[in-house]
Amino acid sequence: MARPWLIRALAQSLPKTDAGPRPASSSRSRGRRAICLFLLAGLSYSDAAVLKGVVLDNRTGRPLARAKVAIEGVRKTGSGVNLQLFTDRSGEFAVSALPAGAYLVSASRRGYAAVRFGQRSWKAPGTPVVLDRDGDFYAQLRLRRLGVVTGEVLDDNGASLPNCPVYAYRAGPKLKMVAGGETDDRGVFRLPFLEPGRYYIRTGPRQFEDGQGALPTYYGQTTQSYQARALELGLDQEISGVVIEPIPGALSSLTVQVTNAAARVTLYADTGKHEAQLPAGGEHTFTELAPGMYDLIAESTDSAEPLAAHRRISIGRPGERTALELAAAPRLVVRCEERYGKALDPRSLNIFVRRKEPPQDTSQRISCGVPSVLPPGRWEFAAVPPPEMYVYSVSARQRTENAYEVQLSTGTYVVAVTFSSKPAHLSGKVKMADGAPAIGAPVYLTPLDGETRSRLGGVPSVRSDQNGEFRFPNVPPGRYELVSSFQVQDSGEDGWSPGRGIGVTLEEGSEKSCDLTLTEL
Repeated sequence: MARPWLIRALAQSLPKTDAGPRPASSSRSRGRRAICLFLLAGLSYSDAAVLKGVVLDNRTGRPLARAKVAIEGVRKTGSGVNLQLFTDRSGEFAVSALPAGAYLVSASRRGYAAVRFGQRSWKAPGTPVVLDRDGDFYAQLRLRRLGVVTGEVLDDNGASLPNCPVYAYRAGPKLKMVAGGETDDRGVFRLPFLEPGRYYIRTGPRQFEDGQGALPTYYGQTTQSYQARALELGLDQEISGVVIEPIPGALSSLTVQVTNAAARVTLYADTGKHEAQLPAGGEHTFTELAPGMYDLIAESTDSAEPLAAHRRISIGRPGERTALELAAAPRLVVRCEERYGKALDPRSLNIFVRRKEPPQDTSQRISCGVPSVLPPGRWEFAAVPPPEMYVYSVSARQRTENAYEVQLSTGTYVVAVTFSSKPAHLSGKVKMADGAPAIGAPVYLTPLDGETRSRLGGVPSVRSDQNGEFRFPNVPPGRYELVSSFQVQDSGEDGWSPGRGIGVTLEEGSEKSCDLTLTEL
């Protein structure tokens, strides 16, 4: 499961390192040809551990040249080693003069899913390679190809339909378009680079030369997603024979006029966005639109003060028109304070925002106390606490599972964020079933209260060090479930049933220790 956007954007102050389940033991593997020997600058020649390996195509077993290999030392080991290199023509790599320690090894190549050495499943953490002072280890990494969906689009007589847009949507509470393409001269399409999951395939709207139109149609011959036929796709899998015959129907158009300022106008649809630059009083017609709901945003391009307009519009028939009068663009002000009156350093305060509706993939940083001009829409935001603090409260309009939200239209919106200089700290040790330290084991701290989860931005995780020790500093007080497993996927969310971990209650300003046994989920 993908990590929440704000955990990616915020770079949480919780220390993160990489490693995996029971470490692979060092071994002497002779007779292997070492290619691409790398000597690490600044390391003593007495540190002579060697890490070699090969990257292979999982299905064919053929070596993969030019695959990117990443080698990263587990916290408190590996002397901060963080290397990236490429395999040679034989798919091999080698790194010498490594200090003794534990290392995470991963490989990636375009068209393949990235793999971590020793991982149990797709997107699961990898296991560390532990090298003695003069250790020599050979790792084999097998890359699996990302999924592909192929098929054809036919017209109402069963003839091929060329140049027809086709999209893949990942199933979920809200469909998300993840790939798009167009049929070739024979009406055949191919949607590559799909991660494992459940998908719906849909054609885009199409206007024909005779004025007739074809409505966006899902695989399963329906215009409604809930009636569509879903495809379950895995790695190294190609699903073929997907045939769609777009349903005939009238397409719509929308003419947009901006009345009082030159503006960039963006029409957001579930198949992407369409943009136009308009002078004051100018207009533009968006064509080949399927009936449905759209978001329309206009942003001024030449006015002294930022102007904007937002409208959610239903389009159902040809020749629709609308006029937008731009007004002062909304401003978001985040006021930051410390619960006990402690002074805050503005340079240590980080607030990140991202527009949720209409969707915006990238996030941006704003400053506390400084009005930020943002386009209208629904925005989600999160605060990164300064060192030795946690987010105590947020006066947001709405709270979601992993963030806070505010609807911006016109005027100034003020959100107060209160930090506390009395965070809780949680530390402990992860052990194997036999009592040995679990080196590089992923540890997940799941908030059991929705408000605490929003303040943290999801499920934080850390890695144990070479002694099996871990630490979560600067977390909000509250009730948590603590678990360590190599089977949980990246974000740690919903990776296990409640009750499989250890319940922990943290008080403000407390320091608590809790030991864990590596769990098989």
